Amino acid sequence: MEESIIELVNQFIKRFYPNASVGMVGGSIIHNQQNRESDIDLLIIDETQESPHLSCYIFEDRKIEAFVFTESALYYQFETARYTGVPTIIKICAEGIIVEDTDDLGGKVKKEAKSTLMNGMAMWSSEDFAKLRYKITDQLYDLRTCKDEGEQLFIVNNLIEGLSELVIRTDGNWMGIGKWRARCLKESNEEVYNKIVQNVDQFFSSHDHKRFSEFVEEILSYYGGELFSNHKEMLF
Repeated sequence: MEESIIELVNQFIKRFYPNASVGMVGGSIIHNQQNRESDIDLLIIDETQESPHLSCYIFEDRKIEAFVFTESALYYQFETARYTGVPTIIKICAEGIIVEDTDDLGGKVKKEAKSTLMNGMAMWSSEDFAKLRYKITDQLYDLRTCKDEGEQLFIVNNLIEGLSELVIRTDGNWMGIGKWRARCLKESNEEVYNKIVQNVDQFFSSHDHKRFSEFVEEILSYYGGELFSNHKEMLF
């Protein structure tokens, strides 16, 4: 990471979070994958803050997303992420570059984050697995009979989200959101990733919803097939 970024972040912390005990920079910028729209992901531990929050800034013409926690709230977020499967904050802590540290708390947090990532998500329950199979099945039923091309786009988007989550979580891997979901799927199962990309591309070119439905059926068949009859789930 460029020295100028470290200097900018240090200035930012001094101005907006002078009581911070830890500051870590993570995200695409530390992997040299940034582009002109990339922001700086910054993890802050500050015991004077009342509650965990995300605050967004434009500082010295750079976009900064500050994820602010107390130490105890951060560890609680780690545990919560094991159930949602989305390790955004954990990855910032595990992979990030420490730019501010008091009493080696940053080192302690980094060690805990790496351990959490390595141990993986909490075991996926059979109820959650069935719920997702049902959700995909329900969207598949809609796509088979949908004649409106605009509505088809939204259904296909839901199916992409559902299928990718099904594959990633069944394999016991962490997920992500947006581009990170795509990267996690590719890492988890590159064959399915390539099939989804190819079939989505074909759908956008031809709007052949029947063909895309058949593709969804194929992927779903690897995980027990469609689920409707006798499905039951708690609503709250």
